[in-house]
Amino acid sequence: MPVPDRQENGIALFWFRRDLRLKDNHALWQALNSGMPVMPIFIFDRNILEKLEDKDDARLSFIHLQLQGIQDQLKKKGSSLHTFYGEPLEIHRELMERFPVKALYANRDYEPYGRERDQSIYTFYQQREIPFRGFKDQVIFEKSEVVKADGKPYTVFSPYMRKWKQILEENPIPKFPSEEKLEAMLPSEDGRVIALEEMGFGPTTIPFPEAVVDQKLLENYGQKRDIPSVRGTSRLSVHLRFGTISIRQLAKKGMEHSVKWLNELIWRDFYQMILYH
Repeated sequence: MPVPDRQENGIALFWFRRDLRLKDNHALWQALNSGMPVMPIFIFDRNILEKLEDKDDARLSFIHLQLQGIQDQLKKKGSSLHTFYGEPLEIHRELMERFPVKALYANRDYEPYGRERDQSIYTFYQQREIPFRGFKDQVIFEKSEVVKADGKPYTVFSPYMRKWKQILEENPIPKFPSEEKLEAMLPSEDGRVIALEEMGFGPTTIPFPEAVVDQKLLENYGQKRDIPSVRGTSRLSVHLRFGTISIRQLAKKGMEHSVKWLNELIWRDFYQMILYH
């Protein structure tokens, strides 16, 4: 494992998961404002990878490609990404033994395995009186943020839509310009992205769409979204799934166009796209 210089006052770990970007990353922004140098990490989870049958799995190749891009950006800032392969709890145990870790930052994961994994790691850190701080980044609203007056969930879409639109109008979508604070990263030249071959995998030949929102696509979304023969949808689902593009930035862009081009039906479709992707 690459070992950066120890810091006398401790370091903060930032754990990349489904948020593979340096721009507008909530938990990363919080870590970079913690006052401690930030060591960015990514864990190739053995519990997940061992279940993959295809050794050229496109999802893994996509993740690996994005990590290499992050590494290139960090190297230009005098820092580097540290990647590991194994069981997350064991990796964190080793990190704790080797580095003066004073806090762990990550964006929340909502999937069953992710919640179970994070709970075990939260307990591990809590036992050592070290905070594990989680933040909302993958979604615009978490499940308890858009509910009826009695606190129960909506069962009809229209009143639900009116409620979340009202919330957005009253509470502008925040931004977390983490890309402007990268000087707070832990100086390091030793981090690396583990090669796919070291984990028993190889690259895919499947091409990936760019993380770009087409202006004309937004303008013509209502007319073309249901036509399979044309590019009427964003093709951004893989980027949303792995967080290579900020969902907040997409939501803002959609809202900018909603008044001029989008009717209520399209608002509904866009909402489903960005929140359920």
